[in-house]
Amino acid sequence: FKLTLKGLKGGHSGGDIHLGLGNANKLLARFLAGHAAELDLRLVDFNGGTLRNAIPREAFATVAVPAAKADELKKLSTVYLEILKNELSAKEKNLTVVLESVSTDKAALTAQSRETFVQLLNATPNGVIRNSDVAKGVVETSLNVGVVTMSDDSAEIICLIRSLIDSGKE
Repeated sequence: FKLTLKGLKGGHSGGDIHLGLGNANKLLARFLAGHAAELDLRLVDFNGGTLRNAIPREAFATVAVPAAKADELKKLSTVYLEILKNELSAKEKNLTVVLESVSTDKAALTAQSRETFVQLLNATPNGVIRNSDVAKGVVETSLNVGVVTMSDDSAEIICLIRSLIDSGKE
């Protein structure tokens, strides 16, 4: 299956990070972290975002589940869309989650590798980390999980850390 989370506004990680917009990479990782084990889901591919300084508006995961779990995957993806709409409806009016059948020759990650990748992506901070104590209403430090890519032998998570003070990046 190809699981796509799309329709988010996106934006610039410097000028829009304080708006609380959805980050497609983080939202898709959240779904996988919450349901991969129960679905015996195998992760084949994950890609999201295009630039490290842009809040990603879409992300894609190619997954495999046992045939007996396919209907449950469909149900959970529909339920997750409703959860996200409830959480983000004020800001992300075009958000959608699409699940479509696809075939692939690519090998899936092992369950342990999937768990490591998903937990790392899920645990990576994103958004406003600290507001300025000096300038009211100004973000001091932020982090954007801008691009996630997987190839046959590696995965890459590209983040952009911004801070008004150098020590804020540590």
